[in-house]
Amino acid sequence: MSNARIERMIPAARDAVINAGISSNGVVKKAFRGQISSFGAAITMGSLLPAVAFFSDQGKAEVDRSKLMKAIMLVLQKEDGPLGDAAKKHESNPLLEFCTEVCNPAPAGDGGTDKISASQLREAVIDAAIAIKLSLNYFKLVDLDSGEGAASDDEKEASRS
Repeated sequence: MSNARIERMIPAARDAVINAGISSNGVVKKAFRGQISSFGAAITMGSLLPAVAFFSDQGKAEVDRSKLMKAIMLVLQKEDGPLGDAAKKHESNPLLEFCTEVCNPAPAGDGGTDKISASQLREAVIDAAIAIKLSLNYFKLVDLDSGEGAASDDEKEASRS
């Protein structure tokens, strides 16, 4: 985890939340925050490819998790250097295909992504997920059921009294 890289990624993450369809009119479903947290934990406790594969599928999740994978890919494409260059080459491909190629590179000369390692990609994906989670603070969070916005700290405190 690189704090400097995460800070640099936050503006791109904010744009990615919008462009990936996670936000609609400045509103984000609260469940996305939980899903992005779970994704980070899945990578940390397991490995990159299984986590990306699992979150690339809707499954029984309340929200479309594949939008989070799209947002991560959009953030990676904004990066400078070999990582950003490699991600830009996969502009129309989902994150899963990009990660698969990096983690299982083709032999040199066959067009494989040979300038970044699987561990570099893992760290970048974790940083992008953190940046996305932090960027969700720019948006109004709403519950799935009620459609109401997230209660402010003052409202939460008042309800406890």
